[in-house]
Amino acid sequence: MSPFTARELHLVVDHRSEQLPVPERAGLTPGSENDLRALRRVLSTIEGGVLCGDKAYCDGPLKERLAKD
Repeated sequence: MSPFTARELHLVVDHRSEQLPVPERAGLTPGSENDLRALRRVLSTIEGGVLCGDKAYCDGPLKERLAKD
């Protein structure tokens, strides 16, 4: 039997009114990787929209950067 390996799925989705969102991009990271690292890799490629995530996705410098944008 193989050992369990944790993974996290990160999605960028397109919002549709009164329908489920459509995934535009997906990323899979090791469960041990910090969520901020995954977000920083794609943040510059995301235009507009709303960022949703738990507090693991935010720190002081990122919060200030998002407030400017």
